[in-house]
Amino acid sequence: MDSICQIPTNQARSPMKTSIIRFVTALVLIPAALPAEPLPQNAPVNPEFVEFVAQTAVPAVMGTTSITDSTRRTGQRPSPVDFSHLKGKGSLITLPYRIERGVYPVTYDLRSLGKVSPVRNQGDCGACWAFSPMASLESTLLTGESWDFSENNLKNTSGFDWGHCAGGNDDMAIAYLGRWGGPVSEADDPYSVSSNVSPGGLTTRKHVQEVLHIPDRGSAADNDAIKQALTLYGVVKTSMYMDESPSYYSQANSSYYYSGSNGTNHGVAIVGWDDNYSAANFATTPPGNGAFIIKNSWGTSWGAAGYFYVSYYDTKIGSNNYVYTAEAATKYARIYQYDPLGQISAYGYNSTTGWFSNIFTAQNYENVEAVSFYTMDINAAYEVYLYKGVTGGAPRSGTLAAQISGTIPFPGYHTVPLNVPVGVTAGERFSIVVKVINPTYNSPIPAETFETGYSSQATASAGQSFMSSNGTAWSDVTTITANGNVCVKAFASPNSVTGVCGTANGGTFTVAPDTNLCFSGLASAVTGSGPWQWSCYGSGSGTDASCSAEILSYPLTVAIAGTGSGTINSIPADFICPDLTGGSPCSKTYPVNTVITLTAMPDSGSSTFTGWSATPPCTGTGNCEVIMDAAKNVTATFALAPLVTVLERPGIEFSTISAAYDDIGTAAGSTIRARVNTAPFGDLLLNRDIAITLMGGFDAEFSSDNSGYSSMGTLTVAAGSLTLEQIIIK
Repeated sequence: MDSICQIPTNQARSPMKTSIIRFVTALVLIPAALPAEPLPQNAPVNPEFVEFVAQTAVPAVMGTTSITDSTRRTGQRPSPVDFSHLKGKGSLITLPYRIERGVYPVTYDLRSLGKVSPVRNQGDCGACWAFSPMASLESTLLTGESWDFSENNLKNTSGFDWGHCAGGNDDMAIAYLGRWGGPVSEADDPYSVSSNVSPGGLTTRKHVQEVLHIPDRGSAADNDAIKQALTLYGVVKTSMYMDESPSYYSQANSSYYYSGSNGTNHGVAIVGWDDNYSAANFATTPPGNGAFIIKNSWGTSWGAAGYFYVSYYDTKIGSNNYVYTAEAATKYARIYQYDPLGQISAYGYNSTTGWFSNIFTAQNYENVEAVSFYTMDINAAYEVYLYKGVTGGAPRSGTLAAQISGTIPFPGYHTVPLNVPVGVTAGERFSIVVKVINPTYNSPIPAETFETGYSSQATASAGQSFMSSNGTAWSDVTTITANGNVCVKAFASPNSVTGVCGTANGGTFTVAPDTNLCFSGLASAVTGSGPWQWSCYGSGSGTDASCSAEILSYPLTVAIAGTGSGTINSIPADFICPDLTGGSPCSKTYPVNTVITLTAMPDSGSSTFTGWSATPPCTGTGNCEVIMDAAKNVTATFALAPLVTVLERPGIEFSTISAAYDDIGTAAGSTIRARVNTAPFGDLLLNRDIAITLMGGFDAEFSSDNSGYSSMGTLTVAAGSLTLEQIIIK
C-alpha cells in the first residue's frame, strides 16, 4: 500500500496554494527460509479494468453519478477478472447433451417460443448491467414460470463500491445472486432511477446456483456457442459497444454495426439470430450478412418496440456472455460462505491444477447437500471432498465424509450436489476441499479480494480459507492477501427423519425426550447439548410425516437511526450492519444463550455515535453486550457531525469556514476548526484586523488529533493575520 505524506503550509499569503507531496514506500520482508508450500501467484488484473479506472476521473465510489457513453445511459463496466484466455474457445466446449454444431436453423427467435420477458427501461441510470442478467434469468425460467425480478434491488444492494447508477458487471451480478441476496420481485422493490436504497428483509424468490459463462466470440463466424446456449437454455446476456451516432445505428432499420476497438459499455440480451439478415440494412455496410436479435433496456419506444439487430461482424457484440439459471428457493435452507462479493481475482501455482478450501462451523444439526465454486476454463475437471470434525487450519484433517468428481463444460459459477448428504452437528467444523484441473489456464483458484474503489467491503479472518499446490501443504489465504477468501460455498438443509407427529411437536426441550416426537426412539439420533426446538411436518398421525430437531435459536435485530451513518460490528465477528445489501435493520439468528458484543463504528469524518436503545438496555456509547435468551432488538443512533466549529464557542456548529469567521466578529485569537472533507468548504475573505488560526483535518469528534486535511476554495487575506494548519487551498 502506498504511504502518503502531505506537507501543509503555515504561512498566509494572497492568493494561497498548498502542494501535496506523495512519497511511496515499499517494505520487503525476506524470510529466513523458503516455506514448504510455495505462495500462489495472483493472475494479472483485467487490463480493460485497469484502463477504465485510470480514465475515470471520479469512479463514483459509493456515489450516485450516472455514466453515459452515448446519447442514452449504458453502464457495462469491466471486471477485474481477466477472461481474455477464453476468447474464441466456445467451439471447444464439450457437452454430454448438445445440439450438434452446424445444424442450427437459419433463423431462431425466442420470442416466438414465449421465452422472452417484456422489454424494460433503465431510464437515466447506468444500470444496463442489472437489466441484462435479469432478462436472461427470467427467460430461462420461462415458460414454466413467469417472473419480473427487481433490477432496482441489484443495482442498490450489489455490495460493491460503485454507485447505484455508475455501472457494473456480471461478476457483481453473480455475487449478488450467488449469495442469495436476490432475486427479489419487482413488486417488492420497484425500479427507480433516483433510488439508491432498497428495503431490507425482502424475500429471495429463487436460488441462483448455476451461471454459465459463454466465451467471447473469436470472429464474426464464431457464433455456435451462443446459438447453442440460446437453444438449450434461453436468453444470453451479452455486452457491446453502444454509440447511437448515425454511422453505427440505423434508426430506420433498428440495426447496429460497430467495427472499432473501444471497450464494451452496454449490457443487452440476445434473444435470437438471423443468418440472412442483409448487410444492406446497416448504416455502414459490414462484410457480410447475418445478425443477432437483441433485446435492449431502453423501453419499447426505442428501436423496434425495444429490439434491434446487431451484425455478426460487429467487433464487440458477443463479449461477456452469460446464461443465468435458477432453482426453487426451498431447495436448500442454509448457505455457508465467506465470499459474498464473489470472484474478484484468480490465483495459481504456475500450473493448471490448484487446490482450495474453506473450513466452516456448522450452525445446526443439518445435512450438507451441495457445494459451489467458480471455474475459469472450458471443460475443467474437478474433485470435491467434504471432511467432518476437522482441526482448525487443517482442511484435510478429520473424517472424509463425501467426495465427488466430474468435468464442467462451461466456465462460470457452478453448484455440485454431493453424492450423499453429510450430517453435521451444531458447532462442528467441516471443510469443503476443491481441486480444479484446467486444460490450459494456470490460475484455477477463484478468490474474493480487496480491490480499492471496487470491493472495499471484502473482509476475511485467519482460519477460514486455504490454498494449496498439492492438497497436502496449505497456506492460509490471509497470509497471501489481506481480506481474501477463496470462493467456495456449502448448502445445507435440516436433518429430518420419517415418522409420526407426536405431542412434543413444537416444544422446547433441554433434555432430549425419547417419546411423543415424530416416533419413539428419535432422541437417540440427536447430538449436542440443546435446548432443542422440535418440529414435525405432516398430519398428526401420518406415518410418513417429517420431523426435525434444531438447536433453539433467537433472532438478533439491529437497526441504525439518526442523521449520521455508521456500522455495527460484533464479537463473534459474524454480524455487520448495514450488511452487503446496504439495508437496515439487519437480522441474524443465534443459538440460545449466545453472547454477542456489538460495537458501533461511526463513519470516520462524518458522524458520531450517540448511544444504544436496546431491550434489555445498553447504556452509553461503549460496547453493547446481548445475551440471546430471547429475541432481541437493538437500535444504534448516529448523529451527523458538525462541519466547522470554533474552539472558543463550544456547542455551536457551522456549515462553512466563512460562516464561522463571520460569527467570530472582532474576537481576536479565535481558532476555527474544520472537519476532514472531500468537497471544498468554499471561499474565505479575511477583512477584519484580527489574528485567527484555521485548523483542518479533524475527525467527527473534533479531537486534538487533526492528522487529516481539509480543503477550501479561494483564500483572500485583506486584513488581519492567519495561521494555517492542515488546510489545502484548491
